[in-house]
This record gives sequence, structure tokens and C-alpha cells, in this order.
Amino acid sequence: MAIKTDGTSIIIPAGDSAEIAITPHSGEDIYSLAAGEKIVFSVFPINGGDAIIEKVAEMQNDEGAVIFSLTPEDTKIPRGCYCWTAKLVDGSGELIDTFIGGLNTAVFYVK
Repeated sequence: MAIKTDGTSIIIPAGDSAEIAITPHSGEDIYSLAAGEKIVFSVFPINGGDAIIEKVAEMQNDEGAVIFSLTPEDTKIPRGCYCWTAKLVDGSGELIDTFIGGLNTAVFYVK
């Protein structure tokens, strides 16, 4: 695995696997998922359109992070620049908050 991160930028070789850890915060504190809440990690074409990678996490580890596992099949997409988001949704799938990639673009680069 040769994933690199820089703030909200993720760089990964095409066809590689990766584990991406995201720790949600509410202000200074780690946000603990309530019953039924989940975090959705999605990768989109930079010019818009449907998600080409989408992963859902419903549990946090002891440090408060959710882990998204990407397989080689997930990242076997054309090399180039994409954008990604991390969204908190409730049990019915309704959006609570886009906390990464909302107003500011988060880059997902496949090399």
C-alpha cells in the first residue's frame, strides 16, 4: 500500500489497496456516532456525476476513527484527479453534515 495524504488530499496508485482513517470532530472534541448514524466516504469525477467509489462505516475504533478499506478493484479506475467527500448520515440515510469535501474540494488522485 502506497497511499499518501496531505490534509484532505489522498494520492493512491491505481489498483492498490488502502485503509483510510477519518476521525470526525465536533469542535475540538471527537464526535461519537449515535445509534443508526454512519459515515459515507465517496469518490466522484471532478466534473460531477455519480460516485465511483462509495464506502460506509457505522463503527469507530478506540481512537474515534472510522476506517474505510479500499480494495484493488475499487481503485482500478482511470488515472487522474477526482474529488471525495465524507458525510455523516442518520439511520434513514438523511444527510446530517458533509464534514470533508463540502465547501472545499478534497482531492483523490489516482496515479
